[in-house]
Amino acid sequence: MENVFKEKIVIEGVTPERALSRLVKAGICVFQVKKSKKNRILLTVRKKDSEKVFAIYPNMCYNISRSSVYSTRKAGKTGVYKLVSFFVKRVGLVLGVAVYFTAVALSQNLVLGVKVVGDKSYRSEVVETLRKNGVNYYGVYKSGKENSVCADLMQLKEVTFVSVKKSGYRVRVEVRTSSLSTELPKPGDMRSDRDGSLIELTVLKGTPLKKVGDRIRAGESLVGGYTLSASGEKREVYPVAKAVLLCVFQAEIVAESKEQALSSLPLFVDGKVVKAEAEETENGFWVRAEYEYTQSVNF
Repeated sequence: MENVFKEKIVIEGVTPERALSRLVKAGICVFQVKKSKKNRILLTVRKKDSEKVFAIYPNMCYNISRSSVYSTRKAGKTGVYKLVSFFVKRVGLVLGVAVYFTAVALSQNLVLGVKVVGDKSYRSEVVETLRKNGVNYYGVYKSGKENSVCADLMQLKEVTFVSVKKSGYRVRVEVRTSSLSTELPKPGDMRSDRDGSLIELTVLKGTPLKKVGDRIRAGESLVGGYTLSASGEKREVYPVAKAVLLCVFQAEIVAESKEQALSSLPLFVDGKVVKAEAEETENGFWVRAEYEYTQSVNF
């Protein structure tokens, strides 16, 4: 290994190349000789031979009281020796850099958050499922748990697709549910939600109990949850129907103008306003509005 450790040395003096013969006679191997000036040459020797050179010719960097035609000085390390010296002198820096990059690598595996994509209503279930599978906030993310997490989340009602992957500092979980409703049909009669006049009734299953134009009170049956055979036999069914009622809203609304009072109606009625009028009062406007209200069952 010593043979690869080399140093550069400068020799100065009259006809400095003549100094090489004495070095060779002393058994010193000389490499890469270059004459940089008329009285100066640059050469490379093995590290173990550098002290021999200074024993033969004085080091011009020191005050040595002996006469010599030639003087020498070191010009730096070369090759592997230079590289090793660089790292030895900077061992603290190298260790610091290594620790830094190790910390960065580890931090990339930390879990600082969970991002739910798709149906976000299952967020609490997602976080709990991740925890059960060893994926925790501020913990190290260990790959290989994705299939287990997906399998657990697929057991949830209506969930049809799940994917799990690490994205930056967060775990990204995509949850998709079926677009088809799985709610059980509602049995019994379809009853009116409020007072009004029946202006439309669509019955796909069940028995109509009211007709268009009838005045309806809240709670009255609009469609029976049964069918009648030709012989009058009653058979219970789940009603499937939709009804539209013309309802009336009346109230005093605090507003600065008639236009403002009428424009605020969507805040009070949950249907399409077909007619509205307002009369000014001491505190605002008395508003009366007719609107279409739609309700349905199993429709």
